[in-house]
Amino acid sequence: MSPLFRPTSTLGLVFHIGTSSVYAGLVRFERDKPPHVVHTLREPIPYQDNLDPNRFLSLMLDALKAANARVLKEGLAAAVSHDGVRHVSYVFSSPWVFTQSKTASINGKEPFTLTRDQVEKLIESHEKALSPKIADESARDVQGGIKVIEKKVVDIKLNGYQIADPFGMKARSVDIAFLTSVMPAAVYEKIVDVATQAYHPHDTRAFSFMLVAFSALRDAFPKESDFVIVDIGGEMTDIAVVEEGRIIETASFPLGGRSVIRAMSASLGISAAETASQIALCEEGRADDALETKIAPAFNQALGEWMKGFDAAVGKAKRAIALPSRIFIAADGDLAVAFERTLASDEATPSLLDQSALGYMVSSEAGAEKDTFVTLIAAFLNRVYESD
Repeated sequence: MSPLFRPTSTLGLVFHIGTSSVYAGLVRFERDKPPHVVHTLREPIPYQDNLDPNRFLSLMLDALKAANARVLKEGLAAAVSHDGVRHVSYVFSSPWVFTQSKTASINGKEPFTLTRDQVEKLIESHEKALSPKIADESARDVQGGIKVIEKKVVDIKLNGYQIADPFGMKARSVDIAFLTSVMPAAVYEKIVDVATQAYHPHDTRAFSFMLVAFSALRDAFPKESDFVIVDIGGEMTDIAVVEEGRIIETASFPLGGRSVIRAMSASLGISAAETASQIALCEEGRADDALETKIAPAFNQALGEWMKGFDAAVGKAKRAIALPSRIFIAADGDLAVAFERTLASDEATPSLLDQSALGYMVSSEAGAEKDTFVTLIAAFLNRVYESD
C-alpha cells in the first residue's frame, strides 16, 4: 500500500506458537513511533506425560482458539477506540515450522550481471528440496504439501565482498545466504483459519521465531555481529548461529523445559505438577536443605541431558568452527535461569532475553503484562510495516 493511503495507526494481533504455550498480544502500530503493546496473554498447551504428535497438534489448536477467545473478550476491551484488527501475524517455533539456513553460490568463467530472477530461482530450487526433508527429520505429514512462510536473503557477497545493493553489478562469483521456513500446508490453514473467521484482517502473515529474534536482536545490539540464539520451548530447542551479522546455521533438538520435568518426574517417582512445584521452590530460593538435596541429582541429570542435546545439535551445525561466545536465550517456562546457568562456561556468556534488555523497543499500556516474545515480535513487525 502506498504510504499516502496507509492508516496512521493500526491495530495488530500477534501470536507466538511454541510447545508449551500460545502467547497473544494486541499491538498498535503508528508511524514514527515505537509499537504500543495494548494487551498480552498466555494460554498454556496442556502437558502430556507421553508426548503424542497428533494429540499435541490438537492441544495446540485448542490453546490457540482459547487464546483468541480471550483476545476477543479481554483484549479488544483494553484497546478502547479502534477500527478492528487490521493485521494478524503468527510466529512459530519448532516443531510447527522447519527453518533452514543455506549459502549457495553462482559461479561463471566470465563476469556476469546478478539479477533478482537468478536469486529467486536459486531459492525456489531449495524450497523444492525441503518437502522430503521436513518429513524425514520431523516426522510431520506433508502429503497436503508444504507452505513456504518466509524466504529471506540475509547476505550477498560478490567476489567475496559484501555489497549492500548487488543487483545489476557484475561478478565472477556470488555467494547468497538465505533463510527458508516451511510448514505443512494443512496445519497452516487450520491455524490461520482461527483468526481469519474472527477478524477478517487486512493481511495475515507468518514467520519463524528465529527470523524474528535475529532481526530484532540485530537492531537491539548493533555492536554484536557474532552470537547464538537459543529458543527453549517446552518440548523443543531451536538454535541459530550468527556470524558477521547473518545466520549461517540453524539446528534444533527435541528437548526443552517440559522434557526436564518429565525426566525428573520419572526419576523421583512423583507427578509432573509436583516436580514443577518443587523446582520452582528451589529456583526461587524458598526450598529447605532437605528438598534441595532430594531433587538436585535428578535436576542436574535432566539439565545435563538437555546440554548433551545442545552440544550435539551445535556440533552438527557448526562442525569444526568455534561457536560465538555470546548466547541470547529466549525461554518459555519457569526454567529460564536454570538453562542460563547450564549454558554458562569459560567459553560462553549466556544472557536471558527479558524486558530489562528489550523493553525500550516498545511502549505498553498501563496494566498490560510485559512479555518478551510479544516485545520481540512487535519490534520486528514495526520494521516490516514501515518497509511496506
